Amino acid sequence: MRASEGDSGAYSACLIRLSLVTLGCFFEKHWADLASLFDKSAGSVSKPVMISAGNRHVRLTSHSDLPELRLRAFSRFKFCLVTDVARFFPSVYTHTLLWAINGKAAAKTDTSSTSAAVFGNHLDFILRNSQSRQTIGIPVGPDTSKIIAEVLLSAVDDNFLSRYPATGRPTYVRHVDDYWVAGNSQEECERHLFHLRLALRDFQLDINKRKTKIISTKLVFADDWPFEFDKELIESRGRVNKQKNETLSILAKITEVATTSGDDGIIRHAIRLIDDNRLWDQQWELLQHFLAQCAVRFPHSFDYVARAIAWQKR
Repeated sequence: MRASEGDSGAYSACLIRLSLVTLGCFFEKHWADLASLFDKSAGSVSKPVMISAGNRHVRLTSHSDLPELRLRAFSRFKFCLVTDVARFFPSVYTHTLLWAINGKAAAKTDTSSTSAAVFGNHLDFILRNSQSRQTIGIPVGPDTSKIIAEVLLSAVDDNFLSRYPATGRPTYVRHVDDYWVAGNSQEECERHLFHLRLALRDFQLDINKRKTKIISTKLVFADDWPFEFDKELIESRGRVNKQKNETLSILAKITEVATTSGDDGIIRHAIRLIDDNRLWDQQWELLQHFLAQCAVRFPHSFDYVARAIAWQKR
């Protein structure tokens, strides 16, 4: 039994690696077509940028840049609808990706996974075969999932905007599956919420009710946590005697803010900062437990955790 389980685990790992390579080849082949889909999302600030240097080849806008981007977009508005997609990555229905790429009508008339015209079929095929033919969910973490997310949500954005006349479309900012939509009244924001929900449901998605709210725009301009935590973590490095206790206190504060706000981006930012300043080398005995908590409590940070552990062990 143990040998069988080991063989099964090795086969699954091999299948995952193969699917990632296949996805990479798919995106390379169809990048020009996909980039034109990204252009349909006027408010997206998470359009993937491909780079050749470093250990990650897909870059998105940093969370620390979002306050300024929202200020630029919303400075003339009074209110803002804030929401995100409920359990986005685990709930993606893989068939909707070919709807996003080629449209529902084409998807119904051509179902071949090798179709040159409806090439979204091949993406659906790759994803299903990488997860025992399941049609629900995509992996959390890989760079390929960032591209997939932008493909699908760019189509959602296009659907959302199409529900308004060309001269009256809403101003919005989207970062992956987080939305901020501007309005000059509570009622206008509620109308935007209604239309956004319809657009999401057309792709088998829904809003996260728990994180949906309408607030004053002044509250979306001032995410000062990146700068506050950056300064505290870096300064604690120079105080050797109190370093461990200070670092522990800062990490507890970061975890609390991330939990309260429901924002995994805070955790990802903290891990990047610790990585950039090589704090792992100085306090690995402490920080490895912080990584374990991140992996358990903040699943969207799992790829950052795995990379930090891999580099430390190497």
